Formats: sequence, structure tokens, C-alpha cells
Amino acid sequence: MDGGAGPPSRGGPAHDGDRAGYPAGMTTTEHGPHKDPTALGPLEPGTPQRVAARRRTWDVAWTATCVLLALWSVLWAVGALRGAAEAWLWSGCGIVLLGCAWWARRSVRKNALRPMR
Repeated sequence: MDGGAGPPSRGGPAHDGDRAGYPAGMTTTEHGPHKDPTALGPLEPGTPQRVAARRRTWDVAWTATCVLLALWSVLWAVGALRGAAEAWLWSGCGIVLLGCAWWARRSVRKNALRPMR
């Protein structure tokens, strides 16, 4: 008997993601480091990732604005149906602003399809 020690581990240590000594975004395998395909590239000015992040941020911002203005218009229209004073005026203002925000959102999305300069 060898004192109860089990057989030696086969295959080495378990994969633990990023290990000390490797740059961020690198993982290890049995064959050495490789680039993680899900890692973001550098977000320095002028890089495609930075431009894409900026476009995505504007798209989210205009989408949120459209949702809020649509909700505002619908709530004022409901208020007008219930008899609130000047509710149609506020609902109309919301619809006009919604149209402007929707146009801006469409412009942002259309410009996102254009090649970067």
C-alpha cells in the first residue's frame, strides 16, 4: 500500500480562465495562450469599436426618448378622454416631439449602415 494517496492527477490543473502572467483578454489552453474572441478591442479614439459603441449609445438614447414621448402622449390622450383641461394640447405636443425623436432615431440607424469615415 502507498499510504492512501490516490493516483496522480491526469491532465494537469483545471482550466481557470485568465491566469496570472497573461494579458487581459487572453485565456490559456494546454497548447498555450490564445486570443479570446469575445474580448473587446481597444476603445481608443478612431477605432471601429469606439465608433460602434458611440452609435449604439445614440441608438439606445433615441429609442428611450421615443418610448418616453409615446408614453407621455398616450397618457395625456387618456387624460383628455377623462376630461383633463388642456390635455389635447399636451398630447399634441408629445406627438410632435415623438415625430422629431423618431426621425432622429431613424437618421442614427440609417447613418450606422454607412461605412465609417
